[in-house]
Amino acid sequence: MLEAVSGTDARKVLFALCREDERVRRRAVDLLQKMPRTDVCANCKEKFDVNRNAPDACRYHPGQYDEFHSQYRDFELDEDLEVWGTIDDIGQFYEMDSEESRADVPEGFRWSCCQRVGDVEGCQEEQHVAVLEYTPLTLGSFGEGNHAVEIPGQQSHGKRKAEEDIVGIAQKTRTGS
Repeated sequence: MLEAVSGTDARKVLFALCREDERVRRRAVDLLQKMPRTDVCANCKEKFDVNRNAPDACRYHPGQYDEFHSQYRDFELDEDLEVWGTIDDIGQFYEMDSEESRADVPEGFRWSCCQRVGDVEGCQEEQHVAVLEYTPLTLGSFGEGNHAVEIPGQQSHGKRKAEEDIVGIAQKTRTGS
């Protein structure tokens, strides 16, 4: 359920929780200060700097990824390609349409999105898109024994102060200040 929440709704919930409980506000500020400035792209699976994410930073093939088989379904075997005639042990020790052959002989496969052959740069170009599941931040990774962090307005319980603290820290985290 949390993965489906929009950024706007997540901020509303965070602000409401921080208004209700000073400890939650301090914890949120602490986590924001410790968040990494890099993320992993949902499309190309590469790490990227969130502060340097140009409109053409990501190149990928839009093929569908099959989680069960850990493969791109749109990276399809093409038995007519020349490379298959150069491999002697196909069928005997080596299966053509397999993950092993996709990794070892990418030039024997064709992308259905662009019909290009092999391990080539993606045909789609856009900004990187962060994936929450790949973010190295987990709530359990920050124990109570971490470095002391000064919490601005530590005694404040007001809505405005909680929002200012969290928005300010989030902006600093994303801009690298």
